[in-house]
Amino acid sequence: LDDSMRRSGYVRAALMFVIASNSPVRSLSFAAAFITKSTLHPISYSSSRRTATFPAPQCTALHHVAAHRNTLQRNTATRCAPGDTISPARLLRLRGGTFAQGLSSRTLVSMQSSDSDLLGMQVFTKGKLDIQAVTFDLDDTLYDNLPVIMKAVKAMFEEFEKTFPKIDVTSDVFRAEMIGRQKEQSPDAGADLGALRHRTIAFFAKEAGYETPSLVADHVMQVFLRERSNVILFPGVLETLDNLKRCGFKLGAITNGNADMSKTPLKEALEFCVSAGELGQLKPSPLPFLHALSLSASQPSRTVHVGDDLVTDVSGAHRAGMRTVWYNGKLKPLPEEYKGMIDAVITDIRQLDGLVDQWSQ
Repeated sequence: LDDSMRRSGYVRAALMFVIASNSPVRSLSFAAAFITKSTLHPISYSSSRRTATFPAPQCTALHHVAAHRNTLQRNTATRCAPGDTISPARLLRLRGGTFAQGLSSRTLVSMQSSDSDLLGMQVFTKGKLDIQAVTFDLDDTLYDNLPVIMKAVKAMFEEFEKTFPKIDVTSDVFRAEMIGRQKEQSPDAGADLGALRHRTIAFFAKEAGYETPSLVADHVMQVFLRERSNVILFPGVLETLDNLKRCGFKLGAITNGNADMSKTPLKEALEFCVSAGELGQLKPSPLPFLHALSLSASQPSRTVHVGDDLVTDVSGAHRAGMRTVWYNGKLKPLPEEYKGMIDAVITDIRQLDGLVDQWSQ
């Protein structure tokens, strides 16, 4: 399929049903007939929900091919009405027979994300890997971090204006002080971003004439961190983590940021979070990764680290001896110098479940 066909809704929906079939070769005829019937009336495909909504012509096509292949039972429960929405999981529930019996939830999750697997996942390390633990970067791997930071900084300046109006500083001046003089004077060279921001707030509070600048910084940092931890996870993150956890893997996070994981939606999904800043050495230093290995009681070669940054995540984890998965949600080209460091590339976090399945075979 060329790129234009791959992006079209009816082709992706057809592939969704092909992957849900226990007979890939026979399902090709199903896909061909489905696409042929659907060309003039493209379906509405939801990449986030992994479902497809069929107008009337597609319902006819679906019933025609299903009846021909005996894939679906033609009864009231399985009829596809115009505007109906069908997912791979529902398809499997409707099918009946031995194929639908004994399917694990992991199988269903893998099927639901299989169309993503066709669009960007690359596996460089083949064969069985005896995985004990999976660690994750947080910012820009499990959620989009830029909107979070913008909201947190906005809340910080609003708190200056509301509660400490004598602090009259622009965002550019604040940032220049934070990443300049305050960072240079930090004992950890600014590795602990929370402590660095606290010192910068205290500096401006003292400049403004407040008698207890440290208490001012404490108060403003509470406001900042509340918004800093108010993250919106990428689709499928919690479901994928839940499946990995139920398979017995230890799950944790390794971050250079300062989000409080206990105040995010990840608080029940991950068992630990290593804050590199609090250790005094940011990724790609091996120290945060080695600390995570200690917390997970796992060996480096049996631990997979997933992250979006080729330097801090891929290079750092590789140097620590861990398996590496590059989360390439922005579809960047892979630089040649990193190819030997990466075990796999995913473009959707939901692909991780199927990847781990593949490595467990």
